[in-house]
Amino acid sequence: MEEIASTDALEKEILEDARKKGEKILRDGEAEAARIRSEFEGRSASALAALAEDFRSRTERYEGENLARLPLERGRLKATYIDRLLRSAMDRYLAALPADKVAGLVGGLLSRAAGLVADSRVAVGYKGMDEATARGLVSANLPRARVLSFARDEGLAAAGLLVTSEGGVLTVRATMDLVGERLLDEHRGELARTLCGEALAL
Repeated sequence: MEEIASTDALEKEILEDARKKGEKILRDGEAEAARIRSEFEGRSASALAALAEDFRSRTERYEGENLARLPLERGRLKATYIDRLLRSAMDRYLAALPADKVAGLVGGLLSRAAGLVADSRVAVGYKGMDEATARGLVSANLPRARVLSFARDEGLAAAGLLVTSEGGVLTVRATMDLVGERLLDEHRGELARTLCGEALAL
């Protein structure tokens, strides 16, 4: 009986010791968890503060860059708009020219290639004029060229002539779209003031 009592007492003592150790482990675990949570919260707060500061500084920088860019963007949009108006006005103007003016402008472009073409054997394509006009322009502006053929060429970008040497080594295009580009290159400011005065005042 005494052995049973001492065994019960020993078991109780062991259980009590285990309970105390368990409680200590729990207390230590809770303390460690609290420490980790506190450390994490401190780090999180610090990280969040750093992120917020980074976001604020980036936002300020982007706002500053966008505000600085606005006048440039406005100028770019205005230039694009005026260029579109100018090209449209130029196209309408050139399309309304009488045939003799078109021939004169095409001939002026063609004459610039006289030295280059020299006495080459060439084929001539034409658009927006009759063959007689095309022949007259080639004869007047490329007097040494030896013409092999004349043919209507609806593939040309605009009214004018396409002169191609035998074998295709040399190609000269004298068309009204190139006349328009040349006028824009050489007289853009004057044309803009004349044709797009209101747009320039925007």
